[in-house]
Amino acid sequence: MRFPTGLGIVPGPRFAISSLFLMLGLLAGSWFTRIPAVMAKHDLDTGQIGLLLLCFSLGALTIFQVIGRVIARLGNSRVIDIAGTAMCGFLVLLAVAWSPLMLAFTLFVTGLAFGSLNVAINTKAVTIEKHLGTRIMGSLHGCFTAGMLAGSLLASLAARAGIGPAPHFTVMAVFGFAVLAFARGGLLADRVTTDPRDDPGRRVVLPRSLWPLGALAFCASVSEGAMYDWSALYVDRSLDGGESTGALAFAAFSLAVLVGRFGGDRLVDQIGAANVVRLGSAVAGAGLLAGLLVDSIPAAVGGFAALGLGVSVLTPLFYSAAGSREGVSSAQAVAAVATCGMLGLLAGPPLLGNLADITSLRLALAMVAIPCVTMILLASNVESRPAAMPSASPVTTA
Repeated sequence: MRFPTGLGIVPGPRFAISSLFLMLGLLAGSWFTRIPAVMAKHDLDTGQIGLLLLCFSLGALTIFQVIGRVIARLGNSRVIDIAGTAMCGFLVLLAVAWSPLMLAFTLFVTGLAFGSLNVAINTKAVTIEKHLGTRIMGSLHGCFTAGMLAGSLLASLAARAGIGPAPHFTVMAVFGFAVLAFARGGLLADRVTTDPRDDPGRRVVLPRSLWPLGALAFCASVSEGAMYDWSALYVDRSLDGGESTGALAFAAFSLAVLVGRFGGDRLVDQIGAANVVRLGSAVAGAGLLAGLLVDSIPAAVGGFAALGLGVSVLTPLFYSAAGSREGVSSAQAVAAVATCGMLGLLAGPPLLGNLADITSLRLALAMVAIPCVTMILLASNVESRPAAMPSASPVTTA
């Protein structure tokens, strides 16, 4: 199966992969901020919403078990094409699902597509990073956040204008198709793997030496995931702020993450990686708790922004630390730690939803302070030196 080259413009590798991170963020931000509108159509409470979101998590966790073999067989670039196309199409289906059961199934297959695309573009990013000989993972995750911010702002405008999720998501899907066509020609050809440790068909296993980094990535992603799925709903339902105000609260979180990710590398150089983890975790946990203690929309927005600023640089930092760990294949180490992060991102929000159904959404969000404290305790396991950038032999597989 071949995909057309598309727009007739061939971007550089870094620009091409950046556009894919931006696209994925835009699609995700559009969905996260319209969750209240989609769920209102089906008249669901927080516990039911949590169970539905779990379907997305199950889809992603299912694909994690086989995506390595799929990439090995089809090639990384082709998986990006297939998963990206599916992600765009399934986004529209989320808006038009006619029953909770249909919505649950659509969330599951969307999780399959999202998990595949996330692994594929991060793996391709590692290849491009090695090719360029410089660290770009932080800025790439910043591009994802920029897409999230743009998606949330557009969602807020759409909600204010009375535009429903279906036409809104259709426009976003068309844009996603265009980005896939644009980026296709600029991605580096897939590599020939000569080191058996880098075999993409191998099951991703977390070596004992990387357990602390896996725990750190998990905690950081639980913190971020809480904001992705519940920040807009907290302002909308718990503070009666309305859907558009809830979208702006999520935008504040995304903007703080954006600023932190594009500026975090300089801070790491100044005070060291471990100190950045301690400082960021403390700002995230304390800021969120302060915002939740005050029963007002400005306080909540400020708390969400503080959490975003605090955790913004952490996940790319954990990837760099994993890639520089001696005695472990760089690619396998990054993939293993990234998997732990995705588990936290996908498992955290449904768990918080069920806790909110038992207690309250405010108390559930306050529990995010626990992973922040855990990251402070494990911060010494982060190394600040960058990963080595070995050369690779490219080969076209399309």
